[in-house]
Amino acid sequence: MPATDVLAATTQSPHGIHRRLLLTLMLAVLACGETAVGQTAETPRDDVGISWLLENFSGPFQWTTTDPSTGEDISGTGHCEPVFGDGFLRCVHRSPSGEEIGVGISGYHEAKRMYQWAYYGADGSAIMFGEGQRDPVQGISWVEGRQKIEGLPEFTFRTVTRELSDGEWSYTHYRVDGDTLTEMFNATFIYPTN
Repeated sequence: MPATDVLAATTQSPHGIHRRLLLTLMLAVLACGETAVGQTAETPRDDVGISWLLENFSGPFQWTTTDPSTGEDISGTGHCEPVFGDGFLRCVHRSPSGEEIGVGISGYHEAKRMYQWAYYGADGSAIMFGEGQRDPVQGISWVEGRQKIEGLPEFTFRTVTRELSDGEWSYTHYRVDGDTLTEMFNATFIYPTN
C-alpha cells in the first residue's frame, strides 16, 4: 500500500451504550476524510486536499446523536490534530463519560484525488476504511468502503456528510447492499473553533 494511503482501523466499544456509539463516533473522522459526489476539474485546488481537512476540522469538536434503543439524546467530545508533518489528520473520539472510544485518521491521496479515512475503535473489535470525494459547491461529502465489526460479516458502508452552517456538520452512516442503502444512524458534529 502506498505511503500516501491512510493506514488505520476502527472498533466499537463493548460497554453498553458505547457499542451503539461506535459508528456515531466515526462520523467526525468521516467528515474530516470525505469528499462529495460532483467534484469537477474546476474545483479550486485550495478547496481540496489535506489543507481543507486541516482548516475545517483541526481542534476540538462535539457530537450529538439519538440512542436508537432508548430515543435518548446523547453527546460526546473529541479532538483532531495534524500528524506526520501535517500530512494526515488524527481524531480522538470520546464517549459521553469522556472515555476514549476510538481514533480516526484522514488524509488525501493526491494521485487518486480522493480523500481516505480509517477508524480504529478503542477495544480493537472493529475496523473501517473508505475513500470518497467532496463537492464544495453543495457542501456535501461522501465516503464508501468496508466495515468489519466483531461478530458480524464484513459489509460495505457509505457515509454522507453535509455542512449545515459554519463549523456544524450532519453525518449519516448507511449499510450498502447492492443499490439499497439502509440508514444505521445519524449525528451532528460541531467544531466550535473553526
